[in-house]
Parts: sequence; structure tokens; C-alpha cells
Amino acid sequence: MINRVLFISIVLLLLNSCNKTKSTEKKMDGNWTIYKMKVTKSNGLSYYYETTGTFNFSDFSDGEGRYSINLSYITPSGTIVKNETGTIVLKEDAKLFDLFRNNTDGSITQMKDGALLLITNNDIEMMYLDNNENLTFVLEK
Repeated sequence: MINRVLFISIVLLLLNSCNKTKSTEKKMDGNWTIYKMKVTKSNGLSYYYETTGTFNFSDFSDGEGRYSINLSYITPSGTIVKNETGTIVLKEDAKLFDLFRNNTDGSITQMKDGALLLITNNDIEMMYLDNNENLTFVLEK
């Protein structure tokens, strides 16, 4: 009897986690405007930048999809332009993700342990580590 209850609990847990992933995929899919961007340097200092650009998420299947970023922002050192594409892999009940960036030389850079801090049908707050900088974005549909 205990084995059946345990088995049923495990099956329900697995189904529930699949549903969270599918729900997150559905919410993320599409074009998002970058509303805010915060960069936290390795020394702990944070900077908020006026940013123009978009994130796009598409082609999700079983927690994996495509992403693209097109943005620019002005720093005291000059204008930074970021155009990249790659793969996003959702994990941990779709609360965490890894990004696999396609580099211009054909290599792939893995950015581990990104986090979806908030996700609704119209807003996403997400963060990930890139080149020793913690990037936090607020996106709007």
C-alpha cells in the first residue's frame, strides 16, 4: 500500500513539474521589449542603464528553446551593442535556466544558473551571469 502511494506521489510530482515547464514555455514565447537592465559588476557595484532592444524566445520543446537578444545601452565608456542568438534550457521546475550562446567563431558559450525571478503573461524579470557580470532584465510584452 505504501509503495502505491509513493508511486502515485512521484507520478503526480513529475506531471506537475512538466506542467510548470509547459506553462513557462507558453508565457515566454514571443518578442519582449527590454524595460530595465541592471548590471552588477564582480566588485558588487550595480549600474542601471537606459536600454533599447528586445529579447525573443521561440521554438520551445521539452524545456528547450531558441533565444535572441538585440540591445544597446550607453555606458561612460561608450555604447554597448549586444546581438546574440542561442539556446535556452529551462530546469528546476522552470525557475532556473542555462543559456548556450552561439559565438561568431562557431563556438558555444554556456551561461549557467540563470533565474526567472518573475514571469507573467506580460512581464519577465530574469537574471544570469555573463563575463563575470550579473545581468538583470525586466522585459515587457
